Amino acid sequence: MAPEKYQIKFSRQLKLLWPCLIINIFCIAVWYYLIGSAAPLYLSILYFSFFFLVNLLPVLVLHTLYLSENKGSEFLFNRLEKTFIFQKNRVRIEADFSEIESLHYYGSYGRGSWYTFGEYEFCKIVLSNKQEIIVTCLLMKNVRETLEGAFSIKAEGHLRFIALLSK
Repeated sequence: MAPEKYQIKFSRQLKLLWPCLIINIFCIAVWYYLIGSAAPLYLSILYFSFFFLVNLLPVLVLHTLYLSENKGSEFLFNRLEKTFIFQKNRVRIEADFSEIESLHYYGSYGRGSWYTFGEYEFCKIVLSNKQEIIVTCLLMKNVRETLEGAFSIKAEGHLRFIALLSK
């Protein structure tokens, strides 16, 4: 069995951003269809400011943080040999699954709910030598399920309102 290889791909980024685009376009269209130019300017500004702060800004912040964390990263693991390689820039970490001390999952409350940043999640792999590897949802789809299945380790869950990266 060949090693599984994960890298950030444009298609994965688009799949995460797509709900945000659709919801924002839909809400703007509904606002203009129902209210149109009948609403006072200040009300429109308040509506769009609130919508931007609650729905769009968190997605942009999370996406930028996650992209900067895993940009240029490559994660390979071989389930048969029980080994993995994480490469980021010039740092290369090779380890056996047995060297994993803990696996931590960080996600948002209500994953897949009405807010568009609910799909952003990441896992932190802590090795026995205290090295930490962060694997975001931009690098790997269903990051928690994939890593738990590969490593046969149950991840310790940490839910937050917004799953910001933590060191």
